[in-house]
Amino acid sequence: MPSKMQGSEHKTELLALRVTRPIKEAVIAAAQDDGVDVSEWLRSLIVGELRRRGVLSNMNCSDVSEEGNMVER
Repeated sequence: MPSKMQGSEHKTELLALRVTRPIKEAVIAAAQDDGVDVSEWLRSLIVGELRRRGVLSNMNCSDVSEEGNMVER
């Protein structure tokens, strides 16, 4: 299966967090609505916010657009 990581680093690091059940269910529903898995959906939020703050450049984030939205591959 071809990698979705066209031109970017492979994702090797893990972030873990705890949330309430209603938040988890809302995240799952939002990811499904957007047609992506939860990891991709959360990653797009994180990358978008880091870019908004000027902390992250466009490097190594080819699966997320300038605005922080997922890019279809």
